[in-house]
Amino acid sequence: MFKESYKLYPGERASEAKPSGLQYSTGMKKYTFKITLDNGIEEKNIPISLHRWSTAVIDIDWENEDPILIMVYTV
Repeated sequence: MFKESYKLYPGERASEAKPSGLQYSTGMKKYTFKITLDNGIEEKNIPISLHRWSTAVIDIDWENEDPILIMVYTV
């Protein structure tokens, strides 16, 4: 488990390395992402199942009615 805070401007990105328990795992692991935006308008708890070949990407887009989008990519 880790907790990080980022202050990002439009077009900026932040990333975290996968936890070693996920990198070397042979099965799925469940994670919950808690995302809170600074202005307090939006907060989400999003459960996701990941495996060693998948990556979670969180996108924040103020132009959308629902500004927090989480996607899972598999390589």
